[in-house]
Amino acid sequence: MELTRIQLNLGDPNARRDLADPYQMHSTLVRAFVQASDQPSSPFLWRLDEPRQGEPPVLLVQSMAQANWSVLDKEVPSWGLRRETRQWDPERVLRHDQRVVFRIRCNPTVTRHGKRLGLWRESEQREWFERQSITCGLTDLELSVVTSQLLVGRRRKGGGADVVVCAAMFEGHARIDDVATLTAAITRGIGHAKMMGLGLLSIALAG
Repeated sequence: MELTRIQLNLGDPNARRDLADPYQMHSTLVRAFVQASDQPSSPFLWRLDEPRQGEPPVLLVQSMAQANWSVLDKEVPSWGLRRETRQWDPERVLRHDQRVVFRIRCNPTVTRHGKRLGLWRESEQREWFERQSITCGLTDLELSVVTSQLLVGRRRKGGGADVVVCAAMFEGHARIDDVATLTAAITRGIGHAKMMGLGLLSIALAG
């Protein structure tokens, strides 16, 4: 699995455009995962993290396939300030009963009367992620809802209404109950609206 951390350049108009619209951000990132013009792009997840004060925005990108970042270097050369890439295999690194710290920005929802609805109350968001954590191989959850906001993606191809979703950032500690299940959740992401930068679960061993 490949993880790439990118510092975005606020002085670049393309970066500012992408920061303002998650659909545009996804469209830019897709260029690094297209193997051929007649084939779909390789799947990937991404997340925009809040920067530290005075630092540029940070973008995290995760994929099973290797990204071709040289495409973006040519097409939008000043889009990123710095890029770091590393490989990791969760199933080799993680162990049953280990304590871990996690971060994820995702779309907490519930289906009622055939419609998927966003959950806006913090108590409902917490309950949603607590349920998700069990199916993702985590237990003994210590959870914080760091941010909760409206996320708007503006469709341009074919028109159509803007896409509006609830985006909540969760952080906390947990214990690994099932490594294989957790690895699968990390690989596929959690929840809906992944094109809008949601669902990427970051895991690290607790210090």
